[in-house]
Amino acid sequence: MSQLYDITLKKTIKNIPKRFLKILTGFEEGEFLDTTFPTVQNRVPDLVIKLPDISIFHLELESNNENNMVWRMHDYYSLMFQKDECKIRQILLYVGDRPLRMADRIQHETLNYSCVFKDIRDINCAELLTGNKNPDDAMLSILCSMEDTIATLVAIRERFMLLPEKEQKDYLAGLKNLARLRGLTSLVKKEVEDKMPVTIDISNDETFLAGKREGEKKGLLEGEKRGLRKGEKKGLLEGIEVALDIKYGSEGLFLMKDLRKIGTIEKLEAFKEEVRKAASVNDLMMFLRG
Repeated sequence: MSQLYDITLKKTIKNIPKRFLKILTGFEEGEFLDTTFPTVQNRVPDLVIKLPDISIFHLELESNNENNMVWRMHDYYSLMFQKDECKIRQILLYVGDRPLRMADRIQHETLNYSCVFKDIRDINCAELLTGNKNPDDAMLSILCSMEDTIATLVAIRERFMLLPEKEQKDYLAGLKNLARLRGLTSLVKKEVEDKMPVTIDISNDETFLAGKREGEKKGLLEGEKRGLRKGEKKGLLEGIEVALDIKYGSEGLFLMKDLRKIGTIEKLEAFKEEVRKAASVNDLMMFLRG
């Protein structure tokens, strides 16, 4: 899954939003288990919770149709059962925009295994919003099915407005990240961001900084394989793309076509600094033309 979506979704579900958890498990609370399995391939499940009935609930998030996902879920089941020897409930929650097409079972002569593969759009956003002020449930509702998109965004905004200003900024940044999965970046800016009395300083945004660090990390790894400068450029472009999307939405992302044509790391570094200072997309366009 894209690092940016991954950061936002994992941060949100680890807060264990009550309404969302109840829809998936029947329980509103559980004990978060920080679990890593030391195998040849280091396995880190997205979310593992001990539920009140002492069963283990494992939730995995995926935004793409991965061919071997059911085998990965089987690996997790095996590792968790060997560790705890208790009832294990698993759900693969698909959050992508295309239809869910992944196989949810393995049927071999000596192995039968199945897992619940659920599209988050099978959940009606009203189930998360009606009579519920939890901001994590509200943020996840943008990925669910919506009968009225504008009304849903207004309801999300109302939940965020109940929070302290610092938390409003954090949740707004996370919402804009998830909006990219549904092509709703511009609408979120219009109906949520522009109508909230907060300003996101992109240079200090937690999710942006995490995405930027990951982009730089990926850039360096790529640089080791294909040349350090090429990898550094890729990392810079990924960080800049995140910044433009969070700060300006689709209007800012329009500049990426020209940015990919820039041949020097130095100019990309200068543009990255300009994104932090610029008051509008027009300022950035003037910078590129200069």
